[in-house]
Amino acid sequence: MSPSASLIQEIESSLAAGAAAQRSTVLRKVTDLFLTGAESFSDEQTDLFDDVFCHLIKKIERNALIELSGRLAPVAAAPSNVVRRLACDNDIVVAGPVLEQSDVLTEDDLLDIARSMSQDHLYAIAGRRHVSESVSEVLVDRGEGRVLQRVAGNSGAQFSRLTLASLLGKAGTDEDLAATVANRADIPPELFDQFVARATEAVRQRLLESVRPLVRHRIEQVIASVARKIAETEAPRRPSGAVNARGAPSNPAHLKERLSQAAKARRASETLTTLALCCDVPITSVKNVHRQKSEEGMIILGKAAGLGWADMKEVLAATLPEKVGSKENEKALFEKFLAMTAPNAQRVVRFIRSSQKLSKDEIRKLI
Repeated sequence: MSPSASLIQEIESSLAAGAAAQRSTVLRKVTDLFLTGAESFSDEQTDLFDDVFCHLIKKIERNALIELSGRLAPVAAAPSNVVRRLACDNDIVVAGPVLEQSDVLTEDDLLDIARSMSQDHLYAIAGRRHVSESVSEVLVDRGEGRVLQRVAGNSGAQFSRLTLASLLGKAGTDEDLAATVANRADIPPELFDQFVARATEAVRQRLLESVRPLVRHRIEQVIASVARKIAETEAPRRPSGAVNARGAPSNPAHLKERLSQAAKARRASETLTTLALCCDVPITSVKNVHRQKSEEGMIILGKAAGLGWADMKEVLAATLPEKVGSKENEKALFEKFLAMTAPNAQRVVRFIRSSQKLSKDEIRKLI
């Protein structure tokens, strides 16, 4: 360790001289010396380097601190005190490398920093190779959008059930976060179902567009289940003896109310599902009409459900917004709605009910 003893003397003289460039040079030499033998040094020797580093960085310039942080961050045997000092620096450019990479930082270190430092510091911690349940809890509790996004997308982050529920709650109104969370493999099925059921329509649409086919199918099942449960919950209010076309109990007034609410809120998936219930038509048949962007088919379903023009217009705006983009388009749709009689609509609906793959042209021929 004789080279280090001479370096300590050089440090003292450089600090006394007050030359920033010289201090940076000395720090670089100390760092080089440490890194050449970091894995073989004894605890006592490492502690000596720790004292030297901590002594030197008190008066070192920013660029030298940034360089030191980057060089020590990936070193498993780096001195703990200087790593902790760098991690707690208010300057995230200094703190970032060790916060993201250093295994020297303990869970208590990370918790203290996560509870008290800036969103930038939380973002760096969220990108670590491993994030414990306790640290994830603080990140989800304190973190803002980009922090949540990063920790949710980190496969090395662990979450307790309670923290996952909190993360899903925040994702219910955030499309980007929802798309990231939905791709995690550790979400319990019942929590995922609750998340989809409570999510906004914009979030649901983003999920349907971005998730894997298996997850997409699960989401569609949840949306359909939500609409069915709403109808079943209200079933006791139905008029005595009221049944739908298949002989099952129904509550047309409640379903139309739910349809109106879903359409006004622009919840397209729920609107289609509830419209299918109103018409006693398989949801796959209604989705086929919607997929073909058939305004005639949607008007037929709306007329068969007994909708007035005000509700019909909301349904079209929720499911085929591109068709209601101008006054001219709206007028043309209104005229088609007026021309469609209820008996004719019911007749076409019988065909739609029996065939899930009617084309737009076939629907037009049936009108």
